[in-house]
Amino acid sequence: MELSAFTNRPVILLSNVTGLLVRVKASIATFILKKDDMSYILPEIDFKYWADKNPYYSSDTLSKEVKIGLTNASKAGLVSPYLPTIASNGDLVNLILKKIAAFDFAQGSDDQILLIFDLIQSWGGAMGKWPFVKPKGNPPRPNDQKFSVGYFKAIQALQRMKTDGVTEDSISHVNELICELPMVSESFSTKHLQFWSIGLDIKPRLAIYDTRMILLMAATNQGSKSHRHTYLQFLEALDSASLKERLPPEIVERSLFAFSKAYFPNAALQITAEASITHDRQAAVALETWWLSS
Repeated sequence: MELSAFTNRPVILLSNVTGLLVRVKASIATFILKKDDMSYILPEIDFKYWADKNPYYSSDTLSKEVKIGLTNASKAGLVSPYLPTIASNGDLVNLILKKIAAFDFAQGSDDQILLIFDLIQSWGGAMGKWPFVKPKGNPPRPNDQKFSVGYFKAIQALQRMKTDGVTEDSISHVNELICELPMVSESFSTKHLQFWSIGLDIKPRLAIYDTRMILLMAATNQGSKSHRHTYLQFLEALDSASLKERLPPEIVERSLFAFSKAYFPNAALQITAEASITHDRQAAVALETWWLSS
């Protein structure tokens, strides 16, 4: 018997009269997460092929985007001492997870809390800059004394998930808390959710829901270009793909990101001139067709 990666509930395999296997997901998501009768899906791609091709986890490269992110976060003063130890994106990922695993919720300092925030924003690339640069002359991350209080409140809510379990309400609550921080949007709040859920070993993992994922969800679930499925609907789609592909949900998200980045710019599903790869090109063309006709 399999377990759902999102709900840790059983997946029962039944044989019908033709001998085919029908997957029936006995999942709490069916009752808690779904607000309607729809099942949410993701593009049908070769997830295993793309799983190790997400550059943000590369142990070989410190990408331009992450370099810019580190430069921006360094403005707050905590990241700079660690720059000599970060030779690749993978080094930064490992540093973030090490700091989270070592964080003492009873005695952790404001600087320890804020360093983790700064490192995650750095990893997210150039668009993580806003808490460090805007508004000009008084950006909130270096200047707002309540910033660490707000972030600590959010990570305390994450810690409670480890003991009390992950529910629709707890996911929504912690996501809202992070989005309440000045200049932090959902595309970055969910980066924090992912790293803390991995570092604290919260199951299920809470995956990243950024612009690329929003567009892929809209394209494969008959939405419009402007339609934004909720974070919970995205997690349900990840759970379904995770069961089908026998991969952890966070790896499914990483694969989707790698596929999207190989073919598309950040905010559109139009194949770039530089996209010479052929793997899953049919899926990319189908997504582009939807984009051009919507």
